[in-house]
Amino acid sequence: MDLRIEKVMALMKDDLTQRLPLGKMAQLVNLSPARLCYLFKAENGVSAARYLKSLRMKEAAVLLSTTFLSGKEIMFRVGLADESHFVKDFKRIYGRTPTEYRKTRSNCDELLPILADLGTCLPVAPTQAILRSGEHFGAHGNGTKDSDTEWLQARS
Repeated sequence: MDLRIEKVMALMKDDLTQRLPLGKMAQLVNLSPARLCYLFKAENGVSAARYLKSLRMKEAAVLLSTTFLSGKEIMFRVGLADESHFVKDFKRIYGRTPTEYRKTRSNCDELLPILADLGTCLPVAPTQAILRSGEHFGAHGNGTKDSDTEWLQARS
């Protein structure tokens, strides 16, 4: 793969919230915007914009399944500003809205292909992942904040 395209892809993966215009990305790798578009699509089979959107949606799916963050917070964390577009795009890719997706994703094992593709790993087994350090619904589902150790023991 062309090193310039790899650099652009790395820039996209490193910070999904970054709003680098095509011209700026092209300048960073010493290409014209048109040449960057051509090479990116030739190397990846999709445009740079579509690739970035897919990265953002994959990260949103991971956050929906592994955190208690609100949809709006997730939207901002993946670099999107328009909630209606986020919901529409998410539904087009995953077949359900972010809220519906979260409700159906209780088993984190289904996330392994997405996590592997993003180059991330979980610190513990996916089914025992601590969703938000120290915050969960307690070992007995009573809404208390048990320690992480208590929560993991209750899950075992």
